Amino acid sequence: MKANQEQEVRSIVRNQVKGYAAAFEDPHMLELDNEDGVINSKVHNIFVAALNQPDLTVMAMGTLASGYLAPEEAYSYMNAFPSVQSIVVGTSSTHYIASTFLAIRQSTDRR
Repeated sequence: MKANQEQEVRSIVRNQVKGYAAAFEDPHMLELDNEDGVINSKVHNIFVAALNQPDLTVMAMGTLASGYLAPEEAYSYMNAFPSVQSIVVGTSSTHYIASTFLAIRQSTDRR
């Protein structure tokens, strides 16, 4: 009985996360070619530009977007910015810890 409950909970959570991700992604993708759209907003560009400042120190949190991003993709992107000096991670299993730390190490080796 407990295994069935766990599967049901995992299914509910997975579906909720997918729904949230789609609700967040879809409007942004529709505005991809819109210069005044959210994704191309000057506010976002200011934050990304700030990440290139060598005198700024940033601690990155929520780096995998609750499992939406692959560690390799997320950390490769973050390590392109000199101001990202620390990364906070949280995982639910030793497998994910190992793969996350490996991706971080590999991306920092390319810095």
